[in-house]
Amino acid sequence: MPSTHATAVAQLGKWNFNVHTFAGLTQGRCLLGTGLHYGPELLLEAGFDPLSRTLRGFLETIESLYQDVPYHNAAHAADVVNSTMYFLAQDRKVSLTPLEAVPRLAAFMAAIIHDVGHMGRGNRFHVASHDPIVVMYNDQSPLESMHCAIGFMVIQQPHSALLCPRSSGREDISLSTSSLRDGGAGCTIF
Repeated sequence: MPSTHATAVAQLGKWNFNVHTFAGLTQGRCLLGTGLHYGPELLLEAGFDPLSRTLRGFLETIESLYQDVPYHNAAHAADVVNSTMYFLAQDRKVSLTPLEAVPRLAAFMAAIIHDVGHMGRGNRFHVASHDPIVVMYNDQSPLESMHCAIGFMVIQQPHSALLCPRSSGREDISLSTSSLRDGGAGCTIF
């Protein structure tokens, strides 16, 4: 009979993935676990260096910035990462023009950061209470703007600089980075 751990890991990428079981098996580090499961292949496909230390640094930092609030927490982010990867896998199976590597990586990263720093209240609350994040970001989508800003601040740190090219001879890497940023922001806001 397979162990609970093996069963939970085998559910990664499947629709019936149970994030709560996975969270228990990873001592609450389920975003780190899902990210390390999917990240290296996505980074490699998109032309970035899949160094485990920078991926781990990115995931650990983002996971630590998720607040312990109902729903908008790191376990929810891990669930969204898994669901995103499920849909991307389905896209590759059935689409005549499946997403290319950089948009797939953008979707993965957007899923990771989509609620980072969330305080457990909605945009309307923050706008109505004149919360400082409204002044800092905007009054249309302050939380989403904050999530993206946090993600990009983390990714600029040396310990979590995911978007380093595999080789310095890549001329298309800046286009890929801007595409990733534009795609990631779009996925997070919508």
